[in-house]
Amino acid sequence: MARKKRKFAANGKNTHSSAKKSSSKLFMGVLMAALLVVMFFAVFSKGKVTAGMPIGEVPLNVVLKDLAGENVAIPADVKGKVVFIHFWVSSCSYCVKEMCTLESFSRKHHAEGVRAFSINAGETRHNAMRYIENLKISYPILLDPDLSVTKSYGVSGVPTTYILDREGVLRFKILGEITADKLDNIARTLL
Repeated sequence: MARKKRKFAANGKNTHSSAKKSSSKLFMGVLMAALLVVMFFAVFSKGKVTAGMPIGEVPLNVVLKDLAGENVAIPADVKGKVVFIHFWVSSCSYCVKEMCTLESFSRKHHAEGVRAFSINAGETRHNAMRYIENLKISYPILLDPDLSVTKSYGVSGVPTTYILDREGVLRFKILGEITADKLDNIARTLL
């Protein structure tokens, strides 16, 4: 009967066992990340798979409160403007950088008719305020505590950004992080 030989490092520890523990930790980390993605999707979709709002459609007018408690209607309040609608949550690590990128972009193109909104999906005003308190964002941060707008847009993960043209028609949908280069390329087609 053949015996398995165990490899030992210079310190006398079983390297096979260490490698096995390391791959087990990696597997558990990947499993946890996948579980979080599934849970996030389940919260937004309530079990319904949705393709989201189709490109070329005009979204229904929605009214949300900003951080000051004022109502903002999209797209009604921004007719004739190019509108960037960014969905986010406070647990999103990409969203901080993305909101800062969107801030620079909207300031740069404000005179050309660009308007940006970031919609917090499903969190309290307090959590949203804490998340952005050091970001110096000048464009409106809107709250969607019951996820009604998030669901109507078909958002299944964050960050997700929708871009409406001057007629209010959805022209672009960006899943994942937006960069300054992506925004500039889009601006060239819509401004």
